[in-house]
Amino acid sequence: MGTINFLRNKKSLSNYDLIITDSESSKADIIKILKIDEQKIKVVYPTLSKDFLNIKEKKPSFMKNLEEKYLIYVGDATWNKNLVNIAKAIKSIGIKSIFVGKVFQKKEKLSHSWQKELKSFLNITKDDNNFIFPGFVSDNELVWLYKNSVCNLLVSNDEGFGFSFIEAGAQKTPSVLSDLPVFKEIAQDNALFSNNNEWKNIADKIKTIIENPSLRETLGEEAFERSRFFTQDSFKKNFLSSVNS
Repeated sequence: MGTINFLRNKKSLSNYDLIITDSESSKADIIKILKIDEQKIKVVYPTLSKDFLNIKEKKPSFMKNLEEKYLIYVGDATWNKNLVNIAKAIKSIGIKSIFVGKVFQKKEKLSHSWQKELKSFLNITKDDNNFIFPGFVSDNELVWLYKNSVCNLLVSNDEGFGFSFIEAGAQKTPSVLSDLPVFKEIAQDNALFSNNNEWKNIADKIKTIIENPSLRETLGEEAFERSRFFTQDSFKKNFLSSVNS
């Protein structure tokens, strides 16, 4: 079924005059995997919503009694997210970590092959108080969580963009990212980069930020400046230019 859907999508995309994607890395994948003509593909970087940038932060109720340092992960739990290595890194450090998203509260049987990583992650983190799964949080609460975390984690095995880097950067919070071309494209040098295949290396990068407050502040400022590149005006201008060209 997966192969059939792939072929259907490939055929469907070949009929479009224009394909807009969110990074040069994604464009390269589309060209390589789907064999789409490069001239038909334009890159338009996404942006944060105006509401997110101007929203009033709110401390979540589940954080009322938590005064310890913590890490934050915001995203899905698909096979590419590298959750098992993230869990191993966090357990080796022993630091509180907040995983935002309803997916981490799944109770049903995880039997699909794409859920294997999540199932292993939940088994590793079971009954470990350092892993906090609040489920859905409001944007007000998310802004607070980003702003007060030690760092944002995004050490995926593969990505098309890297939205949490921008969200965290907008709050002057640094990120630990995988050493992948897409993250170098999005963050440039304004993050710490780790080997996503080695949980010990991920742990070392996290500890580097924890143990160096001045480095955390510097990386946070740099991430903030980089996040301002992805403005709504730029998105609008580039989108209209792509459509009208």
